[in-house]
Amino acid sequence: GERYVHVFDSIHGLDTTILRYFHVYGPRQESSDVGGVVSIFVRRMLENQPILIFGDGTQQRSFTYVKDVVKANILAAISGQQVRDQVFNCASGIKVTIRELAELCAKSLGLGQPDIRYGDWVPGDIKVFDIDNRRICEALGMQFMTDLSQGLDLTIEWGRNYFKREGIGSA
Repeated sequence: GERYVHVFDSIHGLDTTILRYFHVYGPRQESSDVGGVVSIFVRRMLENQPILIFGDGTQQRSFTYVKDVVKANILAAISGQQVRDQVFNCASGIKVTIRELAELCAKSLGLGQPDIRYGDWVPGDIKVFDIDNRRICEALGMQFMTDLSQGLDLTIEWGRNYFKREGIGSA
């Protein structure tokens, strides 16, 4: 996809900037079992169902709250020629393991230890996403303002209301 964007930029003179998103979460995220891991964990915990972690839970990710992603997009859009045809990693840099994420979700929900079941590793799963976000911070002046605990609280508050309306779990 990035190559196509570069080709259209060079052939047609489009003013393009590419933002690579990493593990974006927040309100309204798809919570079916093909959705984002945060919303899946929250839904399953509200349903009093065990959560499934593929592998041993030590795989590390960088979760980025959706409002920070929106801010990055706005900064890229108004930066014009200074960031034309550049690529940026749009990631908070907050590093957490999947098991820690499950525990943080349970804590934010006011639950004890989550009921975690472990499955086989997914072939090709990356164990550590080591994302460098320095370029987006320097070039766009981007500051990722939402820490994981705050973002989870906001996401869970929305999820409780949504799942209550949908009649799901003990929201």
